[in-house]
Amino acid sequence: MGTHRSISEMPQAGRFLSCQEAARFLDLSDDTIRRLIHAGKLDAVRVGKRCLRVTAESVRRFAEPVVIPTGGFSRAVSEAEPAKEGHT
Repeated sequence: MGTHRSISEMPQAGRFLSCQEAARFLDLSDDTIRRLIHAGKLDAVRVGKRCLRVTAESVRRFAEPVVIPTGGFSRAVSEAEPAKEGHT
């Protein structure tokens, strides 16, 4: 790990990456890549009995930033603030 690459350096859609290549792009371990494949979060194909190839497009989708809307909250509530009466 630690050799993170930018998405712009990622191979074109339609290409397949080894688990090691996908791990390098996402800055994750090979084992984590395999867990993500088995969890259905990365698309992959099996080549032979043991070889997995991850689609470059699924790696790109997984790496896309996620925007979380704030929902219009005016302030964050501290866990240390006492609960108001009647609320648990």
